Amino acid sequence: EELSNECLQEAINVKYRIMNPDYISGAELVVNDVLSQSGSRDVNLTEFVKGWRHFFLQTVQPRFLPNGWRVDAPVTCSDHKM
Repeated sequence: EELSNECLQEAINVKYRIMNPDYISGAELVVNDVLSQSGSRDVNLTEFVKGWRHFFLQTVQPRFLPNGWRVDAPVTCSDHKM
């Protein structure tokens, strides 16, 4: 059975994206988890970021990085250094 142009157009027009009011992005879940751990929020977040930087270096093994890029560079959020 062949699909008609009308049937194809109807399929194209289907609204398949439905907003989920309870949706929380993966990034937000991770940050919330890091910040909810005991201890200093700034220290927890700094350790997490530096850990990811180290993981990035080991996994990707980039050949080129911006000048001054280091695993132990200060972690900055907006205008606030941690």
